[in-house]
Amino acid sequence: MNHREAGEPAVREATDRLLTAGRLGDLDTLSPMLGNLIAGVSAQRRLLRPVLGQLVATVVSGLERERAEGSPGWHTVELLDDRDTVVGIDSVRPSLRAVLRAVVAALNSESDDARFQLGLVCTDPDPLARLDAIAHVLAWASDVNDVNRSER
Repeated sequence: MNHREAGEPAVREATDRLLTAGRLGDLDTLSPMLGNLIAGVSAQRRLLRPVLGQLVATVVSGLERERAEGSPGWHTVELLDDRDTVVGIDSVRPSLRAVLRAVVAALNSESDDARFQLGLVCTDPDPLARLDAIAHVLAWASDVNDVNRSER
């Protein structure tokens, strides 16, 4: 995904800080960063789309590494609610559904569709929906990083 519009170093730095803070459980760092990314008036709001793109790319890279190391050549998604009950994709909030579809599109090398889906997240008028989407993709990126780190 192309992140030149927001400045690649700033995007990489913000993404790395989010991943590190998330991995360490550093809520003092994580909370204001997420707030600044989703706030409508924040100067860092412009980083939301490219940071989401970097996080999606991290998820995809981790899943592709798993595939290269002998996992099946395909991936499935099972969506669960808070009680671990399977739910349909249409019952998921639109921003979360869009970030999930961005991951699937990126896995299928459909970068235009991935960018479109991330645009849906970024233009969602509900800041809590944007927060939900970035929190989930951050967790997914952390999970695939942890799995790949532990397998080395």
